[in-house]
Amino acid sequence: PAKNVTVTGTVTNTPGTSGLILKSDASGTASLIHNTAGIAATCERYLSGNNWHYLFTPLSNTDIDILTTTSWLADNPNFYSYNETVADFWQGSAVYNPTGWTAPAHTGKLLTDRGYIHRSTETMVYQLTGGNLEAANKTFTLSYTNSGSGTEPNTGTAWDNFEGWNLFGNPYASAIDWNNAGIDKSDIENYVYYYDDSQDKYLCYGGVPPWNNSGLTINGGTQYIPANQGFFVKASSTGNGQAFSIPTTARVHNSQAFYKHSNNYSDNLIKLDIKKDNYTDETIIRTLPAESNVSEAHDGDYDAYKMFAWNSAKPQLYSRNSENTYYYAVNSIPEFKENKVIPLGVSIGESGMYQINLIENSFENTHIWLEDRNLEINTNLLNASSYTFNQSAEINNDRFFIHFGLNTKPILNIEIQDQVTLVNENYVFDLPRNVFIDNDFEDVITVSANTASGEALPEWLVFNSETMQFSGVPNEIQSINIKLTATDVFGAQVSDSFVLSVKSAVSVNDIAFKISVYPNPTGDKFTVDTQGINNALISITDINGKDVLNTRLSDAETIIDLSNQATGVYFIKIISDEGTFYHKLILN
Repeated sequence: PAKNVTVTGTVTNTPGTSGLILKSDASGTASLIHNTAGIAATCERYLSGNNWHYLFTPLSNTDIDILTTTSWLADNPNFYSYNETVADFWQGSAVYNPTGWTAPAHTGKLLTDRGYIHRSTETMVYQLTGGNLEAANKTFTLSYTNSGSGTEPNTGTAWDNFEGWNLFGNPYASAIDWNNAGIDKSDIENYVYYYDDSQDKYLCYGGVPPWNNSGLTINGGTQYIPANQGFFVKASSTGNGQAFSIPTTARVHNSQAFYKHSNNYSDNLIKLDIKKDNYTDETIIRTLPAESNVSEAHDGDYDAYKMFAWNSAKPQLYSRNSENTYYYAVNSIPEFKENKVIPLGVSIGESGMYQINLIENSFENTHIWLEDRNLEINTNLLNASSYTFNQSAEINNDRFFIHFGLNTKPILNIEIQDQVTLVNENYVFDLPRNVFIDNDFEDVITVSANTASGEALPEWLVFNSETMQFSGVPNEIQSINIKLTATDVFGAQVSDSFVLSVKSAVSVNDIAFKISVYPNPTGDKFTVDTQGINNALISITDINGKDVLNTRLSDAETIIDLSNQATGVYFIKIISDEGTFYHKLILN
């Protein structure tokens, strides 16, 4: 089990004796790549109990009774093939009600042109015998029957999206590589689907057309399809009767029991999952460039259908189009030039608490948030990647929506006026909290300050970006051109500049002895005593540089009333023939 052998020469085996046996257990199945036709063998297949399995026989003449009857179980009713010609609806959610699933006859041989699904109540190893192993290219015939619109059983909605499903399988005794160039996908859609019994959900993988750098995977599916594995492909509308071939060159050894997970993406995409306990189910939403010709409708090369787990108790997550005519596991849309909203759907089989998680994101300069319309809650998935919610048992297509918001740069909301302070005075300047604003959803702005030339502020001047406050005590006359820069979470910026002038308390030495301002601090009124200085002009500005008062002092003593102004720090400037006087006033 789980061992690999490649034989480049001739394989000789005697059937009916202790000949070639490919072993299988919980660790995996043996893998054989050979080039000799007509090799008889026994191929084991480990199947866990109480799970559905997709099967395909690698032998040419296997008795069907091996899977339908055993020594401990009479006729097995949980054994089906899929007949595309009679199917009018199927979304992977059950084998019981939708047409298309048919129980094959319990006699004869397993067909080698289709796969099967099987469920037993016990874990066991089946031994497939009869006929020979494939050593040549395998060709299947595609079926596409337009059976008209069916009815989606959960909502009663008319559906016409599910013609063309073909259940084939890996015909070889080794894994095959879905990315192999020899697999002609011209008449099928790009994704391959199969049911992983160990996870109780569908896996799917999209190969490598343009703009799929390494393929896309849902729930861990990738390019390697294990030996003995049945899988679904969807024929295009022109594919009926066309050949679908898997060449021997597609054979590879892959030791994984199931698809090996890969997440090396180059697209703009998000991957979300829904989680309860240890169970998760995934969905992808992505954008593609105009050259891809992707559309808002279903695109066979780029979109994957949502296939629901057969265990209806398991939570399922998918995106959908606005008309509810498509449910997507992978939803590919054109690049958007403005904000975009994508509906999400959830299928909840048991009432309880669930989580929706953002597990991968390769979008740049894009805000992403989850809207819960039931509770009117928006969750920024870039900050909190999980959202926990309570949901009753139902399919709900109208509760959750994913929002994509293209980032815009911050906006200068309030221009900062030039500032004045005095030598050896304590300078404190609180920037308005809304000096910069950002209209993006829950964007965070960080404000920094330096000189206009890009140098650091003087040592005495400190800017606290959290409190938006400048503070310090200057020790000399100077003029500082300060540049404020607001930066959002994606690095977009906007700036504003103002000049901070540090002045002496008086520009002519003896004028300071002739002017008095009192009381200081004051409640609302204060007196300016100019002691005989003539032709004096007084101006008062607030801490933001806004003019509060401009007037001429006509008396030796002038009472000024600031009762209509807010409390805070104000700057007084008196200009006379004898000099200029500066003073800081505190209004309580």
